[in-house]
Amino acid sequence: MPSFLDASSLFGKQSTAEFEGCTVQLIEENGQKNDDPGPMKFITAHWSAGNYTQCFNSYHAQICYNADTQKAFIVKCLKFSQKAQGTWSRNSNNWNVSFAGEAAGCPVVQAQIDMMAQLIGEVCAWKEIDPKATIELTAYTCDKEANHIWATGGTIKAATVSDHRHFAVADGYPQWRSDVGSLYPQVLAKAQGHYDSLKAGKTEFLFKDFFTE
Repeated sequence: MPSFLDASSLFGKQSTAEFEGCTVQLIEENGQKNDDPGPMKFITAHWSAGNYTQCFNSYHAQICYNADTQKAFIVKCLKFSQKAQGTWSRNSNNWNVSFAGEAAGCPVVQAQIDMMAQLIGEVCAWKEIDPKATIELTAYTCDKEANHIWATGGTIKAATVSDHRHFAVADGYPQWRSDVGSLYPQVLAKAQGHYDSLKAGKTEFLFKDFFTE
C-alpha cells in the first residue's frame, strides 16, 4: 500500500516532519491557500527544483523520495478545498502536484514517476476528470521579463492533465519553466492506465485516505 504524509495542517506551524525515516522540510510560501480554488477541472504536474524531501505548500501534493530505501512517498501539502499557487495565474480549478526534486543531485526517479501517475489516475477517477480529454481555458500572455501576465481576451485548449511546461509555452515564459517536460508523456500514459482500470472496476483505489479532508 503506498504511503503518504498528511501535512496539510502542519505548514506554518512546524518546519519539519518525520516520516518513514526521512526529515521532511515543510516550506510555507502560499499566500492564497485560504482562497476558494473553485471546482477541480484540470491537473498540472510540476517539479519543485528542490531536493527529495523539501515540500512547498504551493502544491496540493508532492512526490518525495527516500534515497536510502529507494522508495517514493506522497506528502499532502494542501487540502482539496485550498488553493495552490504552483501555476502562474492558473490556480483556480487547478490541482497542482509536484515531484520533489530536480535540484543538483536530485533527478526525478522512476519510483516518483510511477507514484505520481498512480495518484493522478486516482484523483481523475475520483473527480470524474478524463486524463485524455481537453479543456478550454483563458489565454494569457506576459512581458518578456515574465514580471506581469494578463488575459488576452481569447482562449486556449489544454489537456485536463497538463504540465507546467505547457502553460509556460502557451503564456509566453518558456525560458523560466521546463517542468515536467520529457517526463510528461510517461506520467500521462501511466495515469490514463490507472484511470481506465479504476473506471472499469478492475482495480481499487490505493489512496482512499488521501481524499479525506
